Amino acid sequence: VTIRPSVLTPNQDGSNDLAQVSYTLFGIKAVQVEAEFYTLAGEWVRRLVAQQTAGPHAIAWDGRDEAGRTVAVGLYLCRVQAQTDRGPVSAFGLISVVY
Repeated sequence: VTIRPSVLTPNQDGSNDLAQVSYTLFGIKAVQVEAEFYTLAGEWVRRLVAQQTAGPHAIAWDGRDEAGRTVAVGLYLCRVQAQTDRGPVSAFGLISVVY
C-alpha cells in the first residue's frame, strides 16, 4: 500500500486535499476491496469500498470521517483489505493529517 501525499491537508485550498491510497491486486477476479481509516488509538474513522479486479488501483480519501466531518490533526492508519476466495488479505499504510 502506498499513500500519496503522505501528509494530507484537507482544507480545500487545492493542495494535498486528497490522498490516493494505491495498491495492486494479483491473480484474482472481481473482489470487494475496503480501505478503512483508524486513529492510532484504534478508533474507526471511515470506510471506502470498491469492486475491483486484478491490476493496479487507487482509492481517494478526502480526510473526512463517515459523517462527512474533517478529521482532527494526527496520524491515521489505513487498512486495505480484499475479500478473496482464500479469505481476507490486508495491507497497511500511515498518513498524517495537518492544517
